[in-house]
Amino acid sequence: YEIKAVIFDWGGVLIDDPMPFMMKFCASELNLSEKKLIQVYQEYANDFQTNRISEESLWKEISARLGIHQISIDLLWMNAFKLAYKPKKEMFTLLSLLKSNEYKTGLLSNTEKKVMDYFYTLDYHFIDIAVFSCGEKIMKPDLKIYKIILRRMNVMPEETIFIDDKIDNIKGAKISGMKPILFENPLQVRQELIHLGVKLKINIINCSIKVLLHRYIWHHPVHKNLPLQHLPGTNN
Repeated sequence: YEIKAVIFDWGGVLIDDPMPFMMKFCASELNLSEKKLIQVYQEYANDFQTNRISEESLWKEISARLGIHQISIDLLWMNAFKLAYKPKKEMFTLLSLLKSNEYKTGLLSNTEKKVMDYFYTLDYHFIDIAVFSCGEKIMKPDLKIYKIILRRMNVMPEETIFIDDKIDNIKGAKISGMKPILFENPLQVRQELIHLGVKLKINIINCSIKVLLHRYIWHHPVHKNLPLQHLPGTNN
């Protein structure tokens, strides 16, 4: 089968994994032990990322578990995420190359509703289809969520490469029939894509890297005032 599509995880692949910083930030804001917060949060993470509980309910449950006054800090989770948000420059360049070579691109992420809503404010023009655990109420590595994104992208699993930094999610993608790549670093991903038959030619006529990134600038407050050469997805 000829490869027609590449699906990416978000945190840990296209952007730095935000969770370590977010846990540290939230623990500091709440004057809690980071270790204790992580331990309790993990018990509710799946329900939070599948939108079965709200952020308000999450902090209510954590407060009860830790025996502290109920946490009522609005937007704490989003404030933490925005501070942790750091795109991987080389991966944005790779995305742009895939689009210029006419591959379909997708995003499949286990994440929370407010973070999903924030994603859409960033306006990722280089992603054709995005699917989030909170929107589907199921999460990787459940095989159903892989089937959902394949159906929406209108591709067969044999025509699709899936990139993630977590081995369980990679195993799920493999079982679903996709060709998986366990993310280690951008160069390794690029090499494995080429090995799987993906063409990454730079086509001056079709390449839309700068156009895409100019759109990205005006939808992302962190990078809005940076010169183009310093933005994710561009080379100096």
